[in-house]
Amino acid sequence: PKGPLPAQAKMRGVQRTVRRR
Repeated sequence: PKGPLPAQAKMRGVQRTVRRR
């Protein structure tokens, strides 16, 4: 909820990018 697209990031495997952003 705090990320730009947590649902899409989890599907793309960019959980690290969302945490850095």
